[in-house]
Amino acid sequence: MPFYQFLLETVATPEVVTERLCSLVRETPQATDYSFRSLWKSRDESGPPFVGSVDGSTFQLRRVISGRNSFLPRIRGHITPTGDATRVKVIMFMHPFTVVFMLFWLGAVGYGAWDAFSHPRSPDAFDSFMLLGMFLFGVTLTAGGFFPEAAKAKRLLSAAILNSNVVSKT
Repeated sequence: MPFYQFLLETVATPEVVTERLCSLVRETPQATDYSFRSLWKSRDESGPPFVGSVDGSTFQLRRVISGRNSFLPRIRGHITPTGDATRVKVIMFMHPFTVVFMLFWLGAVGYGAWDAFSHPRSPDAFDSFMLLGMFLFGVTLTAGGFFPEAAKAKRLLSAAILNSNVVSKT
């Protein structure tokens, strides 16, 4: 399942790195902000590109996007001083419920495809290829929803932590 990890090192102090991360984070919306009507409203994309929290040497974030993406990476990180530098370890992963659901779905479809190919019951192979197509679609959907968003988040975090002036929302 999608998982992505990387390290960043900078000469800035941990306090400066924490301040830079805080500048990327907006206040997390309240549960009341997510109503049935909000499904059709576009979200306000002006402002910081992440929601979450930065607490001392750790942070938990996710990107603010328009629309929905169940495969959007959850971001956790740890800020560690290393002598005259600071190391930031970042881990990105999918929401655990999404992982469990996709493992169940891909497992069921994958088993069905394997069973249909290994024990053909009829001369019509359409069912076998349909199940194989569903399996490949699930893998592609999962990877296509996670990795491009992980790359965007990495670019935003790297630019802020390394103090690049090229912080953009795309």
